[in-house]
Parts: sequence; structure tokens; C-alpha cells
Amino acid sequence: MTSTAIQISALVLAFLGLILLHTATVNNNWKYSTSSTQIITASWINEGLWKSCVATSFGSVQCKTFPSLLILETYIQVCRALMITSLILGLSSMIAVS
Repeated sequence: MTSTAIQISALVLAFLGLILLHTATVNNNWKYSTSSTQIITASWINEGLWKSCVATSFGSVQCKTFPSLLILETYIQVCRALMITSLILGLSSMIAVS
């Protein structure tokens, strides 16, 4: 009886971890910066793995996706690959366990 309860709780925790991993993968707040100069009109800049967003002091937010995988820095490419790999492995392990 206790073995079944432990297995169910482990499966629930693994599912919650997979949800949190997915949230971290699509999140745009990987790199956050504010501008203090008057030359740059943006009040803050957020960069994620998939797109970057810029907000002005007037409250408008503009987001754009990265145009190509090859022009990105190496650490972003590695982070993308590792996050996608962990999502695939987590999903396949959840399917294998259940």
C-alpha cells in the first residue's frame, strides 16, 4: 500500500516538474535589463530563448521572435537544446512509468 502511494506521489511530482520545465522554457524573462540612458527609448528589455520584448516608457510592449537559429549566441542555442531535450526525456519517462 505504501509503495503504491509513493509511486503515485512520485508521478504527480514528476508531472508538476514537467509543467514547471515547460513554463521556464517558454518564459521571456531569461535576461532582463533596464536602460538608464536617454539615447535608448526602451524602459526595459526582456530576452528569452525564443523572442525578445522591449517596453517603452509609454507602456507599449513590442515582441519579436529571433529570425534565425544560426545568428544566436552559442549559450542560447545550447539552452534551447537542453530545455527541449529535458522536455522530451521527461515526457517519455512519464509515459514509461505510467
